[in-house]
Amino acid sequence: MKILELTQVRKSFGGIKAVEDFSLSVEEGEILGLIGPNGAGKSTLFNCIAGVFPPTSGEIAFRGERINNQKPWDLCRKGLARTFQIVKPFATRSVLYNVMVGAFATTDKRAEAERRALEVLRHLHMEDRKDMRAGNLTIADRKRLEIAKALATRPKLLLLDEVMAGLRPTEVDEMVACFEADWVHKDFSPQPHSSLVWCPNNGRQRLAAFIDDTRHSLWLQNERYQDQVIIERLVRAVTRGVKVHILAKPPHTLKPDKLVEGVGGLRILQDVGAKVHTMKHLKLHAKMMLADGKRALVGSINIAPGSFDARRELAIVTDDAAAVKRLEATAQHDWGKSHHLDLSDAALIADLHKREGLSADQLVLYEDSEHWGYHHNGHQAEQHHRNGGKHHDHK
Repeated sequence: MKILELTQVRKSFGGIKAVEDFSLSVEEGEILGLIGPNGAGKSTLFNCIAGVFPPTSGEIAFRGERINNQKPWDLCRKGLARTFQIVKPFATRSVLYNVMVGAFATTDKRAEAERRALEVLRHLHMEDRKDMRAGNLTIADRKRLEIAKALATRPKLLLLDEVMAGLRPTEVDEMVACFEADWVHKDFSPQPHSSLVWCPNNGRQRLAAFIDDTRHSLWLQNERYQDQVIIERLVRAVTRGVKVHILAKPPHTLKPDKLVEGVGGLRILQDVGAKVHTMKHLKLHAKMMLADGKRALVGSINIAPGSFDARRELAIVTDDAAAVKRLEATAQHDWGKSHHLDLSDAALIADLHKREGLSADQLVLYEDSEHWGYHHNGHQAEQHHRNGGKHHDHK
């Protein structure tokens, strides 16, 4: 049985003939490819079939019914769905939300829409990303999301408009564009939805979004924890139940003018429940964030205002399973070699004495911290757990 039949279809835009006398038939269950160079009219033909443009002349039949001039939403309800070459998800909403929007084209029941959406996401191996914001997906996953939205409509016929286009590596081209712009002192604008993270362009926003999308565990290896926006995001992650593990350099390695914000950020994070460790001879040429064992951000970006606002820094986000697995093994190995970073007043005073030019007065530290009522208890809490106490420790 023919599910789609086109007879002498023509589409003109003024004097330009985009599609001319095109005939085609597709059998039910058949997979058919439409091949042609750029500008040949492939997408225009898809738009005519899907109801975006009415054909200038000719006949289009879907499941035996003439569908010339029918609207896209009516055709979708009849079982004809399509994807778009340029994907435009609801970037600030979750992946699940986006797919449910597709399901609502053919059902008005929320429970059914969610059931369909989850079923499609499982089929496309995207269920673990269902709570992520669509704007934080890689290009490849945005393409898969586009397919998921279409499949959620329960189509009888699915038109895939260059669904694999744009999946070739583009990072080198983007880096070349940045180098050339910086060389001649011109502004550089990163590609939207790129896997590359640029400072001073979008680094703070991308790191904040990476943290916001974390649900269970977050591992960080960085030399500086000084940017208050990112510190706030990490605090929020801890308070919503994310197990945050931080590997940092000891305070005496900080520059004098960075001491207050550097130590203050780590103390705040330790006080709210993040585990803060250090290790001997720690040198981090590449900084890393690892979320839920499924996503990673690796690059040169320190969590400091200077990195975000004043220097050219670069990182890359990946969800490649093999790469993430190796990074996770590295994080676990380093954590096993590390030890708790004692940030109590007494410990900080002792640490700062290791280097000239660092003053405890900047941090308002006291030898007798308990007398002054400072309730920093990260070290005691972790030790209490190791001794069999009930305090929860997520080492």
